[in-house]
Amino acid sequence: MSITDLRPQSGTQCAGLPEGAPPVRLLLLATALLCAGALPLAWAWRTWSDWDGPLSYQPLIPFAAVYLFWRRREEVTLIRREIVALYGAGSPLLHGSLGITAAGCALLCFSYLSRSASAGVAALVMVTAGVVNALYGPHVLRALRGPLAFLVTMVPVPDPVLARGTLFFRLWCADVAGNILHSLGMPARVEGAVVRIGGYRMEVEGACSGMAILFPVLSMTLWLLVLNRKRRPGASILLLLVGLVASLAMNVARITAMGLLGEKSPGTAQQLHDLNSWVFTLAAIGTTFWVANRMGICISPAPGGPARLERGTP
Repeated sequence: MSITDLRPQSGTQCAGLPEGAPPVRLLLLATALLCAGALPLAWAWRTWSDWDGPLSYQPLIPFAAVYLFWRRREEVTLIRREIVALYGAGSPLLHGSLGITAAGCALLCFSYLSRSASAGVAALVMVTAGVVNALYGPHVLRALRGPLAFLVTMVPVPDPVLARGTLFFRLWCADVAGNILHSLGMPARVEGAVVRIGGYRMEVEGACSGMAILFPVLSMTLWLLVLNRKRRPGASILLLLVGLVASLAMNVARITAMGLLGEKSPGTAQQLHDLNSWVFTLAAIGTTFWVANRMGICISPAPGGPARLERGTP
């Protein structure tokens, strides 16, 4: 049967909008999904519970994603109404296949065998996309692809990749901060990830590598782009680059400030060490969002309408 055969015939009444999955069924599906992913989530929590680590923000990603899904609620309703109007209440376009869900379940099984938290959390995101497709169809899945893509940012970065990135940024930030301190007239000398200022020794550890600022800033930048549905690749890439530069600049400023303060009062610098991470992370986010606002990407955009379905087009 072709797509055109699914359109309502002349003289027939279109059925009302289908209600979709009842809340109880959605609750049962969500419960089953959480139970299936309990072990990978427990593995991921070992990484997330390191409050000084660069991925400690990831448990907040689902809450930010819920807001993105909620912002698309009217669009989902309009898409389903238009499908009913064009093809009838019994149209197969209102529901999708279980292919994505099956692939997600296979990846989840692999995560159990390999004890990989990254594969397990990625599988949960894939199964979530598959459930959306199965319950509401491919058009709704396409409309929600932005929030679903944002959920990928909660996938833990594999330890080897994280270790290499941390080492690189430790050495780079220490070198840049040492050169800035030297240019300010301080007797700074850089030895690997250690900055010596006279008799004061400051080591740029993993928590000070800048990764703990970079990851949440890039995630928040992506959240803002999805919220605004920015479709210009150039503007999106430019804003992500702004977030990258702002994160590294704030981390270098953080190390430089600790060097200036530590040379005069090491005790005070040690007391402010934990607090300054939050301060400079918020400063990097604020800088990125300010640039986004200047680019016309604001945090409270007007909701956009869905692309209309053409008759005879699935």
